[in-house]
Amino acid sequence: MNRRTFLKLCMAASLGFFGCLEKQQAGFLRVYGKEVITASGKPVRLAGFNVGYENFREGSLTEEDIKRIAEWGANSLRLWMDYKPFEYKEDGFELLDKILSWCEKHKLYVILDMHFAPGGQNPYDFVIQREGTYEFWDNKEYQQRFIALWAKIAKRCAGREIIAGYDLLNEGAPPDVDTYARVMGATAEAIRSNDSKHIIILEDARLLKGSTTEFALVRIEDKNTMYSIHVYYPHQLTHYLKGGGRAVVTYPGEIATAGEFISQVKSQSANSTASWQKLSLGAAAPANAEIVLAQCVSANNSGAAWFDDLELKEGSAALELPAPLVSNPSFEAASQSMQWRNRSIDGSIKLDALAHAGRRSVKFEKTSKAFVESAPIKVSPQKQYSFSAWVKTENATGDNYIALSWHKKKILERIDKAALEAKMQYAVDFMNRCNVPIYVGEFGSQQNPAEANVANWISDVLELFKKYNFSWSYWQYFSPYPTGFGITSLAKGKIELSRPEILELLRKHF
Repeated sequence: MNRRTFLKLCMAASLGFFGCLEKQQAGFLRVYGKEVITASGKPVRLAGFNVGYENFREGSLTEEDIKRIAEWGANSLRLWMDYKPFEYKEDGFELLDKILSWCEKHKLYVILDMHFAPGGQNPYDFVIQREGTYEFWDNKEYQQRFIALWAKIAKRCAGREIIAGYDLLNEGAPPDVDTYARVMGATAEAIRSNDSKHIIILEDARLLKGSTTEFALVRIEDKNTMYSIHVYYPHQLTHYLKGGGRAVVTYPGEIATAGEFISQVKSQSANSTASWQKLSLGAAAPANAEIVLAQCVSANNSGAAWFDDLELKEGSAALELPAPLVSNPSFEAASQSMQWRNRSIDGSIKLDALAHAGRRSVKFEKTSKAFVESAPIKVSPQKQYSFSAWVKTENATGDNYIALSWHKKKILERIDKAALEAKMQYAVDFMNRCNVPIYVGEFGSQQNPAEANVANWISDVLELFKKYNFSWSYWQYFSPYPTGFGITSLAKGKIELSRPEILELLRKHF
């Protein structure tokens, strides 16, 4: 490690991943051992929501939202920001000043979070889709811009007591801890040149190791620093809408996927339908079936076939096709993470603008054996299931059909409160070894057809935060669509509470 950074490394790497709450007190918050305290020495456990600066900028959120969060009992919010509005733009700072004034009025501490860094600080989809690159750690110019921006923010905000702290970088994924220590240490030094009062918040480094991630907390030589983690384990539950190997999750319980194949039931083939035709099938689940996969198949097809508007039912009740297809049985969500799992020996499978209804369908062209497949769906043995889809073909040959594939389940992992605690142990160890406070900058879950699982998970996570005196911010207050992480969402052009049960769980810990 470069000695010029004067950094000490307290590193705890692992796989995977409170005192009474108080409203604003006069003076700056500061770190005191494992606690955050007010200027008068009273402990404060920060607890609130993540809120997007961009939502205020575009007018989605207003002072009324700040007031609502305060009335719910939260004492803080984490304001996630994009670097762009603050680079050489006074209006970016003017809006920030306005938000801070609202928070002063309603007594809500603010954590300023730099959510995006120039060039992209990690390869995750929300960064790549925005930045188009993952070059921050290799580009000294990007790093200098980042450091200069934080110095400017610190100079501008040095006197604002309502700011709890500066969260330097969201989910940074450096090549190694030395690089992380160097860049974050330099950023902290630049902040301290303009602001000696505010808490610095340093998140764990995400060290990407092929298909796994190690999380390393790195201590810098600054006594007024709080260290941060994000809690999203198990990802199959918390990121239910994301694609790529979704599983059936019961919490507390297990993570399971499709195991031993039992049998398959197929519809008739649609080979020569110039217009849209509805394919349907119905069958009772085999007595030993635990999982079903919904499939669209195109085999030995020298032409093209389109599938759209799928529907699965158990008896007369429609079932949500699980991630990656929640709210996407008609292929309207175009992002890769929302598509069906697909496999093709040859030919192509793609989303296409030709649709039965809406804007898109899935198209197979010149395929000898290809299919798209839902994530695993939990079934009740011997219950009646029906599956349908609209299909259109052009010069099609072979077999083009829908199917239900029955399987036994394969248990991937057992999950419960003890498993959650084990995933947080690296942060607990770091806290105790280095005598510093821990802040959970993000935790939460997308809406799930089995929302009771989410409620059980959130309840256990909050109890663990309380046990270890972790401050926290729930991800997130607002989501523009109802199946997201948000406690509120847009409904008929208005922001309305969409997850009251989850809010009540959070309020018990404010």
